[in-house]
Amino acid sequence: MATRDLPDAAVTALTRPGAGSALLAALGVYLVLVGQSILTTLAFIVTDPAYSQDPLTYIGLVIPAGLPVTLGAPVPFAIGVFLSFWQLAPVAPQLRMAHVVTRSLLAAVIGAALTFLVAVPAVLFVGLDGVLGNIPRALIEAVRLALPPALTILIQGLVVVPLAALLLWGRLQAHPPRTTPVGALDEV
Repeated sequence: MATRDLPDAAVTALTRPGAGSALLAALGVYLVLVGQSILTTLAFIVTDPAYSQDPLTYIGLVIPAGLPVTLGAPVPFAIGVFLSFWQLAPVAPQLRMAHVVTRSLLAAVIGAALTFLVAVPAVLFVGLDGVLGNIPRALIEAVRLALPPALTILIQGLVVVPLAALLLWGRLQAHPPRTTPVGALDEV
């Protein structure tokens, strides 16, 4: 019986309304996080005395050096925000502001958790020299190395995601969708 229900549940989840709005909010979060990273790097280059002799030489290195950052933690974080706003706890125009903020905080935590879950295998894949022979030690080391980026992006996301959710909420109130998005949190 549960096996027959599984495809219907999957179809229901994949056809759930609100994917466009969730994607818009997640894309905004991603772009803000990448922009913050690039601007922080530029500010560091311009203000650090070590680079003050010729800052223009180093500014040209910002984009190539920033590429791993733009494809690193912000990508799984934004995917987590998207999935949360689409499947779990979507932002709907009839919600109260407190509910929107609470859902956005949940989305930030889910984004950080997904970042962590992606970072652990990435660290293992890149390799921990001398540790891979000892699997438990390698896993502990991978968790230790994956935790700081996940916590950092969570701290950044605790500001960015609620702002994106409130902007989305305002947009949805001004232009109500034909079908109100309902997530798994609403169905419980």
